[in-house]
Amino acid sequence: MASTVTYEATGAVIGFDDEPMKQYITNTFGPIDDPASAAYFNSVRPHHYVEHNARAIKAQGVKVRLLVGDGDWLYDNNGTRITENFSKLLTEYGISHTYAVLPGVDHMITEAIEAGTLAYPSGFWEEALAKFT
Repeated sequence: MASTVTYEATGAVIGFDDEPMKQYITNTFGPIDDPASAAYFNSVRPHHYVEHNARAIKAQGVKVRLLVGDGDWLYDNNGTRITENFSKLLTEYGISHTYAVLPGVDHMITEAIEAGTLAYPSGFWEEALAKFT
C-alpha cells in the first residue's frame, strides 16, 4: 500500500512571464531580464513538478489542496484565477486534489486566519493524517 504524502505550500502557480511583480523575486531568482532567472523560476514552480512527476505524485498518494480567496487579484489574461488553472492542470494529469474559493478572503489567506476572520480549514489535515493516529 502506498504511503500518503501531504504537502501544503504557497507556490507560484504561474509562469515567469505571467508573474505580475517580478521586481520582488529578483533576490531569489536573479535579474528579471536574465533568461536564466526565468528558467530557474519555471523549474521550481508547481507546474514543473506536476508535468514531470505526475506518475510518482499519484503513486505516492500525495494530497493536494488548493485554496484561493474570492478577492484574490491573481488572474490570467482570460480572467480565470491562476489557482483554478492549476486545478485544471492537476485534473488533466489525473492528480486528485481539492479546490476551494474562500468567500471574503483576498490573496493573503494566512492573514485572514491570523486575524480570526477565517477559521483554519483543518479537515484536510485531519483526513490526510487519519491513518497515522
